[in-house]
Amino acid sequence: MSVGDSIKRNIKVEFVNREPVEELEIEMVERKGLGHPDSLCDGIAEAVSVALCKEYKRKCGMILHHNTDKVQLVAGRSNPKYGGGEVISPIYVLLGGAGNARI
Repeated sequence: MSVGDSIKRNIKVEFVNREPVEELEIEMVERKGLGHPDSLCDGIAEAVSVALCKEYKRKCGMILHHNTDKVQLVAGRSNPKYGGGEVISPIYVLLGGAGNARI
């Protein structure tokens, strides 16, 4: 899976109204856009899992148990300026989890 591939998601959006929360089918508690660090980490974790599943099937004939849901996006440093700036140190990603390393 490449960065630009889209993944179908089971997302339902409901407009906020004045009904009591317990009568709503969905309670909106937080909104995270596509560029939010949590959304980026979720996408990375899913892409790694999909790639690992493909590799397991190729080498083992089946998908082995694995966890790729421990992702941290570590902030970098920049010197922003109007119309430009510089990246002093880029962001980086830490991927943790468990898999079967001997395939």
